[in-house]
Amino acid sequence: MCTAMRRTTFTRTFVGGTLSLLAWLLTSVSCHAQDWGGSIAAVSDYVTRGLSQTRGDPSLQAGVHRTFPHGWSLGAGAATVDLGDWIDANYELNLNVARTWTLGERWSAQLSYTRYIYPDERGDHDYGELAGSLSYHDLLTATIAYFPHVSVYSRGTTAWSAEAFAIELSALQPVSERWSLLGGMGYYELPDPFRKGYLFWSLGLAFSWNALQLDLLRIDTDRTARQLFGTDRAGSRWSAALMWKF
Repeated sequence: MCTAMRRTTFTRTFVGGTLSLLAWLLTSVSCHAQDWGGSIAAVSDYVTRGLSQTRGDPSLQAGVHRTFPHGWSLGAGAATVDLGDWIDANYELNLNVARTWTLGERWSAQLSYTRYIYPDERGDHDYGELAGSLSYHDLLTATIAYFPHVSVYSRGTTAWSAEAFAIELSALQPVSERWSLLGGMGYYELPDPFRKGYLFWSLGLAFSWNALQLDLLRIDTDRTARQLFGTDRAGSRWSAALMWKF
């Protein structure tokens, strides 16, 4: 028995990625599913770890994945971004490899590595993310992510190719055949020289009908994030995502 779990946690709307505030758009792909799959989405605000990647503007996103025997999967995706004047990027690409294990009837675990690439960026903003997660019935998932070389820009402080990590807890609770409740919270420890981190959280609804899914979430961060990144990227906001899965 094997399960290749493919999910985007409550902090990332990116439909081709793995870790990082919106909902799980998909939670698992079992062995009897097709080897190939993907999705195309329109998102009103692309949010990662509580921070808008489009400064409140919409994002178009697409992703494909393939599952293999023994719990392996590969994925790739793309999204439009607007990270501000300090990062000259209009697109984000990602490549992902993951390995999933079933731990009895109720639990599953996953290790993944994702590489984020910004092709038109004038500096070296690309980074990698190593993540491990533990899920209970695909309803509750705890994730820890490590970023060995990530650059972060804020008001007055810049971290260049430094270490950072994030921890997250996300939940998905079906309430009917088509409706589900979504929520989660996390903490992002920023790289040096910030010497601090911030909290982020979300709560919302998901509606599924055949190959379509609609998510609506309320996302927020603590005061530290608002002070560092401004209200165009951090703080309270709504985000909606319409996705077609194939």
